[in-house]
Formats: sequence, structure tokens, C-alpha cells
Amino acid sequence: MAVAAGRLRGVRPLPIAPAGSRPVAPGVDFLESAEGGSVFLWGMAAWCWSSSDVTARRLAAVQLVGSKAASRRAVAEAFGVAEPTMWRWQSDYAASGVEGLAPERKGPKGPSKLTAEKRDEIRALREEGLSLAAVAARAGVSTDTVRRALAEVPAPAAPAEESGRSVLEPLARPEPRVAERQAARCGGLVEAPPVITEGASLPLAGALLILPALAATGLVEAAEGVYGKARAAFYGLLPHSGVPPYFGKWKEYRNFIQVMHDCKAIQSYKDIYWDIRPRPDVPIDVLV
Repeated sequence: MAVAAGRLRGVRPLPIAPAGSRPVAPGVDFLESAEGGSVFLWGMAAWCWSSSDVTARRLAAVQLVGSKAASRRAVAEAFGVAEPTMWRWQSDYAASGVEGLAPERKGPKGPSKLTAEKRDEIRALREEGLSLAAVAARAGVSTDTVRRALAEVPAPAAPAEESGRSVLEPLARPEPRVAERQAARCGGLVEAPPVITEGASLPLAGALLILPALAATGLVEAAEGVYGKARAAFYGLLPHSGVPPYFGKWKEYRNFIQVMHDCKAIQSYKDIYWDIRPRPDVPIDVLV
């Protein structure tokens, strides 16, 4: 492009320059706005850059000088820099390529190490009413580090266990009661008292909150009037009634249904009468 641009000196330029542009040399026009800029050669855009791309703007200036289409002094004047600055841009480009034209990073060259002591110091200075800039100057860090230190909230300390009281386990699993369930399957056990499992978080327990709303609507009384009283929801320790076992995944529930079907205990999932029963077509059934 450099040779071609240099030979175009003898060609008659286009009669109309781009609107708003200013001439740099014969056939070379410079146009820049708040959104970015462009350099035109004989009416055609040869270099373009956005307002935030400083590297591309410097590259356009360096390559324009290298193309011999305009002098170094004319290009420096068009780009609003001194001629020694153009010399430096050309030297940086010759030594490091496009990376040499990138602006140097301002502020610290590496990330600040925000230690616990420095964080406490920053917070103490901020509590004195100092501005972010003043805190950064006193602590010897950048304002970004000050913002990061103030934004970080220390994790609350775990509450001390009260004397004589045990802490509830999150997502506590119910008692397995394997032996009793096997006895119920064999017909050796018909009824057994329920065992309540306490936990800090019990999956699906929130579904029971719908029961007061159902009672308030009168739906339960209407169902009893139409269908008669429902049978008890708890049938002892039979595996297809009462309190459901724990399933961590939907696949585990499907495997359980398949085993029950293979053992001839049920014909389909509809024969499961748990207090809370998952279904494939709706999220959950609550037996009232």
C-alpha cells in the first residue's frame, strides 16, 4: 500500500472530499468525531478507529507516514501531537509492532495484595469520614482496592452451641428403619409409631403449607360430601404408604417404582399412597 499511495501523487484527486474532513496532503483527508476517526486516500477510507481504540489511532498515523502519502509534520498536526511524538510512535512500532503503540497502563503494574490487616486499615480510615481518594493515599493502595476492601463482607462467625442443646443438621435424612420395613413387607408388622426426623432444612416440607389454604376454601368438605371420607393417609411401615423414603434424584425414585412393580407390590405409581408423592405429569401430589 505504501508504494501505491506514493504513486498516486500524480493522479488528480476526487473533486469532493468527505463532509467535515480537513485536508492533510493532496488526496489525503482526515475526519474525526467523538465516535472515532478515519483517514481517506483519494476519497476512500484507508484507516478507521473508534474513540476508545488509542492503539488503532496511533497505528493509522504511523502507517500514513510510512505510506509517503503525507509528511510526518502534516500527520502530526492532523492527529494533534508534536512531531517528536510521531518519531516515538514510529520507533515503538518498528521495535515492537502494534503492541508497542498500546498506551501504558496507569496506576499499579500488578494487582494489589489485599491482606486482612490492610483491609482493616482501609475500613478504619473510611470510618473516620475520609474520601476514597484520601483513604487510598493514606493506605498506599489504589481507589479500586479501597472499593474492593469496603465491598468485601467478612463471613459471620458460627453461633456457639448452647449448653444442653444440639444443632439441627441441614437436610437431615429420615431414619432408615430397614428392619421394620422388611418385617412389614413380610406381613410380620402391620403398624408402628411414626419417627419424627428433625432438621434445619427438610425438602418438600413447604408443600404442607398448602393444607390451611385448602381447608379455608372449603374444598376438603366439598370433596368429603361428594366422595365420602378419605381413608387414613398413614398405613404403618408399608413401603407404598405413609411417610415417603428419601430420594436424592428422580432416577432413584424411578428405580424404586420399578422394583415395587417387579415385586408385584404395585401395578403403577398410582398405587403409591405416600403423604407426599411425586408424579411424572405434575411436580407433586399431597394426599389429604
